[in-house]
Amino acid sequence: MTAASAGSDSAPSNPATATTPGGGDPAAPSNLVATPVSGERIDLTWSDNSSNETSFRLYRSTDGVNWIWFAEPGANVTAYSWWSASAGTTYSFRATAHNAAGDSAPSNTATATAQDPPAAPSNLAAAAVSGTQVNLTWTDNATNESGFRLYQSTDGVNYTLLTTVGAGVTAYNWTGASVATAYSFRVTAYNAAGESAASNTATATTPSTPPAAPTNLVATAAANGTQVNLTWTDNSTNETGFNVYLSADGVNYTLLATAGAGSSAYTWTGASPGASYSFEVTAVNAVGESAASNTATVTTPTAPAVFE
Repeated sequence: MTAASAGSDSAPSNPATATTPGGGDPAAPSNLVATPVSGERIDLTWSDNSSNETSFRLYRSTDGVNWIWFAEPGANVTAYSWWSASAGTTYSFRATAHNAAGDSAPSNTATATAQDPPAAPSNLAAAAVSGTQVNLTWTDNATNESGFRLYQSTDGVNYTLLTTVGAGVTAYNWTGASVATAYSFRVTAYNAAGESAASNTATATTPSTPPAAPTNLVATAAANGTQVNLTWTDNSTNETGFNVYLSADGVNYTLLATAGAGSSAYTWTGASPGASYSFEVTAVNAVGESAASNTATVTTPTAPAVFE
């Protein structure tokens, strides 16, 4: 370039060069993914398929029809964090590659709902119901969880993921425990924005052996003919209760009642006057049932006693 006057031209300026974009519009990005991180942040990632873009243009929509251009990351950038979302709102996103020749076709559409991580569950309880099964229950305090993650530990320090369950679930029965092992458990709620804090820790120890059988079972009929009083000796330290069995023929027994751990007596008020009954008692825990006690037999009076 020179400057001209009536007399002559000036010396030429410095040279300037420019390269037009090769191949026209850049190739469209792909694999656009939108991940909610909080109630106001959504992270976007995509694949750059172009070698001649000068930037990327990001678009968003709340109805999937009307799109707003809201950001323009530079060339070769493949991630962007948007911090202006509204919690509970669902957004659709598209990306294009851009250069001086124009915009590429849009990428795939990615959708995300801005949300916070869910509230932590509470009241986690663990109950060993056999040598290999532990039943877990908890309280769901969230309204936006996608599910729950259950963790277990045998040292109370190092936890591993046990399983996941769906949204709204508040119980899980684990059947993979080992006999005579102490376990600790925690549960978290999760959604696309992340994972809640952990619940309280619940512990349970699976039992190793069934309880020892009770002995010295004694059956005494009351004077009214309809009541039988049973007593026995508790020889176990690990029972969760007792099963009381009844037979009218001394051969075929049916479960009459259960009594709590540490019990050594039971009163039955369903007898018939003038009838003969046999009784046995067993102790039970999560592993199983003990052998039966001795058999105690009694005959109820035919009529209430009369005292003069």
